[in-house]
Parts: sequence; C-alpha cells; structure tokens
Amino acid sequence: VGTTLRIFPGLSAAQRRGLYWEARVSGKPVVFDIHPNEFIDESDEKRVVHRRSKNPVTYLLADLLRSRLKTRNLGPSAVPFALGADSSLAGFARRYGIPVDYTDDPNRQDYLERLKSLAPDVIINQSQFIIKKELLDVAPMGMLNRHNALLPKNRGRLTPFWALYKGEKETGVSIHFVEEGIDSGAIVVQKRFPVAPGETFGSLVQKNYAHAAPAMLEALDKLERGDTDYLPNLDAEATYNTVPTGGIGRGD
Repeated sequence: VGTTLRIFPGLSAAQRRGLYWEARVSGKPVVFDIHPNEFIDESDEKRVVHRRSKNPVTYLLADLLRSRLKTRNLGPSAVPFALGADSSLAGFARRYGIPVDYTDDPNRQDYLERLKSLAPDVIINQSQFIIKKELLDVAPMGMLNRHNALLPKNRGRLTPFWALYKGEKETGVSIHFVEEGIDSGAIVVQKRFPVAPGETFGSLVQKNYAHAAPAMLEALDKLERGDTDYLPNLDAEATYNTVPTGGIGRGD
C-alpha cells in the first residue's frame, strides 16, 4: 500500500481530502496511522540504497525502486533511515563516541549500579516504566522527562492523539521532573503551540518533537544556573489518558 501511494501520490491526497470532509461533517477528528518513515525532515544527507537481497529482481523492486520513490516524496534523508542505516539513538551515540548501555528494566539493581558508577548530574528519562525512588535519587540534580502535552492536563499515554480526539485548540511540550507518580513532577519548561485545522497525528507529533529538543536544552540550562522558577503540576488540575482502543478517533 505504501509503495502504491508513493507511485501515485494523488491517491494519498484524495484519501486525505475525503477523510477531512468526513471529519467536518461528523464533527469528529480523524487520526491517521502513519509510519515514522513518512514524516522525516529533508536534509542534505547522502542518498544510500541498501541492498537487502542477492536476487536482482528483489533488489530492483524492493530496494532500488523503493529508494527512488522515497527520495522523490520524502527527501534524501528518508532513504538511509528507512532502508537499513543505523539511525537509532544508539547508532547516533556510537558515531559520536558516547557509551551505550541496555536494560529491560531501568529499576534493576545491576543497571542501577552501572548508572551510579557514571555519577551523572542529571538523567533524562524516556522509558515507559514507573521509576522507583532508588533510581530517582541517582542524579543530584534530578531526572527530567519530555511529555507531549501541557501538564497537568493530559498526563499519561499517546497525548497527541488525545489532543486531537478532544478537539483541543492548543497543545505543547512539558519538560518536568520525574517522580514516583505519573507525569506529576514540577514543570521546568513548557512550550505551547496551536493545533491547526486539519492537523493529523503525524503532523502534531512533528510539532511536538520540533519543540522538544530546544525545550530540553532550556531546561538543562535552567538546572545548571540553579534557576528554580518552575511551573506547578497540580494533581487537582490533572487529567489522565490511556492507550486508545481500536474504534476511537476513526469517525465511528
């Protein structure tokens, strides 16, 4: 399906127009399920075609053609990302000589001991685990988390989806301290932006990540300066979300 839509991008545009019309008529938002490869920013990275098979027919159809289509529609940087280059966070770290460690649970004692040996000043967390007190106490300046919502509203999971589902006009990114609760720590930095008409899940995630990195750098700078002018993250004003079920957000 993805390759067909790349060959005939007009089909994809027609589908989007039809769904936008349905959303306006029904008064319910439509959320697109989009693979991460489909919203990669263009850059000047060198185009690389990774050959995954010795079969010449497979190479022509599955690798070379797919590469050309992705380059045309998504930009050169989509090709190495999608076809096998190591564009993971671990791959980025290795390219810059940053040590990489793995664990299936950050609260495990063996991982805690390895982390303590590094003596970090601050920890940035992006795991889905509830962090326990022993791990929270490792870094003297605390542990930070990036949350794609305007806390204390929309604590919990998949917040860009819920912002669209609820028809919210504004959302944002919050950099907050991690506590033993769910998204409950004081807010160090918060950035707001509007939810545009016709916004999709993919476009909203793009906006979140565009604001997230500068917001995290600003938060780290505040910690380094000893600036404790934080925003409150009050439980009394909090709302909570879970992972949406299958029928939600599809105009049902």
